[in-house]
Amino acid sequence: MNQAPTLNYNPPWYLRNGTLQTVLPNLLPPSNKKVLSELHEVEVEPGHSVVLYESIPEKSANNGQTVLIIHPMGSSASNPSMVRTASELVKDGYRVFRMNHRGVGRGVKLSDQIYHGGRYRDIDQVLQFVATRTHTQPSILAFSLSSNISVGALITGANKQLCQRLVAISPVFDLKQSAQAISDSKIINSGILKSLKNYCDRRSSEYPDAASPDWSKISNMAEFDNRFVAPLLGYSSANDYYQDISMKDQLSKIQTPTFLLTAQDDPIAPFERATNLNSEYVVHTNLKHGGHLGFSGKEHNKRWIDQWILQALEAH
Repeated sequence: MNQAPTLNYNPPWYLRNGTLQTVLPNLLPPSNKKVLSELHEVEVEPGHSVVLYESIPEKSANNGQTVLIIHPMGSSASNPSMVRTASELVKDGYRVFRMNHRGVGRGVKLSDQIYHGGRYRDIDQVLQFVATRTHTQPSILAFSLSSNISVGALITGANKQLCQRLVAISPVFDLKQSAQAISDSKIINSGILKSLKNYCDRRSSEYPDAASPDWSKISNMAEFDNRFVAPLLGYSSANDYYQDISMKDQLSKIQTPTFLLTAQDDPIAPFERATNLNSEYVVHTNLKHGGHLGFSGKEHNKRWIDQWILQALEAH
């Protein structure tokens, strides 16, 4: 059994609300952290590539360890929070790669296909690229939905043995319950639909003939999956899509050291907050507060979440 991070999280009273923790990062001024990066284009299947940003520390530490950061849904590798996380890891001596999912950011010109919760192969191919380039076993740092995709890659992928560990922040492993939870929250649903519309609009401007959502019939996340994602991928319904790609019942198959951080007041991932996910390879830190991708606050003049990530990357 791996050792769990021991960092305590005691937010002030006004941050003990899961929805507030979830939306607060979008309301505050974005981080102004910068990190020098080299851009790579990685082919994940014939005719389809993704964008990867590589950042190298001035002085390597931690035995030259490498971290692959994978952004949450509705975000990108260039999002200020992802850049901040990369900057902190580079400062601590890690070589860092930030992956954009298929069609995200500059990658919109590299694939006409959408990314979704079952794109396991994309992460598997990027993992191989990073391991080959660095001659290391990279760790994966995945946020939200990317945790589900990462677990799928580490169970089914041809290159799963190349990963040293998985660190998953606010993982979403039950897509059906999460889609419904998003749909039930007016403020969260509105924000996520806005980001998905921006993603789809950019894709449509690049590929006018590609299928696109009929937004007049979509008012929430569940409808987006049922009316657009599922049919596009060949599923008869969103329920079939969720059942096929959700990793909630597959975690016992993972053989990569895995560290999960969840919060009991997470308004997006109800399955994860209610279920004990520990197994021989999985260490689950389940906190009372933190929301979804929240965990706001500092400890010793460093963001709490950045310190927890470091502990998870260094745990034995």
